[in-house]
Amino acid sequence: MRTPVSDPMKIGPYKIVGRLGSGGMGWVYLGRSPAGREVAVKVARHELAAEPEFRERFAREVAAARVVSGAYTAAVVDADPTAELPWLATLYVPGPSLAEAVRADGPSPRPRSAPSAPASSRRCRPSTPPT
Repeated sequence: MRTPVSDPMKIGPYKIVGRLGSGGMGWVYLGRSPAGREVAVKVARHELAAEPEFRERFAREVAAARVVSGAYTAAVVDADPTAELPWLATLYVPGPSLAEAVRADGPSPRPRSAPSAPASSRRCRPSTPPT
C-alpha cells in the first residue's frame, strides 16, 4: 500500500502505513498504534476543518460513535476533534473495498420490501382518543 508524498506520516500517536480511501469528507488511512495495533484513521479535509459548524458536528459524531457497539461496527479507539485536522481512529477491519466486492461478486441483490398492512387496517382509528 503506497502512501502519496502529500499524506501525513503520523496522525496523533498513529504511524500512517498507507491510504485506504478518500471521499468528500476527507481521507482514511491505515495506521499503527505505538503497541502495533492496526487502526483506520479518518481525517477531515482542510476546508471542512475551517468551518466551526463542521467541527461541532464531527465532535458529536465522535461522541455518538464511542457509545455504539456491535458485530457490524468498528470500535472507536481514539479521536481528536479539536486537532488542526480533526480525526477519528477505529479498529481496522480488513476486507475488500466496495468496488472490489462488486467486481468479485456483483451488486448485492435488491432487498425485498416488507409487506404492507391490509387496506382495512390502514383505515382503522383508535376507539379512544389519545391523551
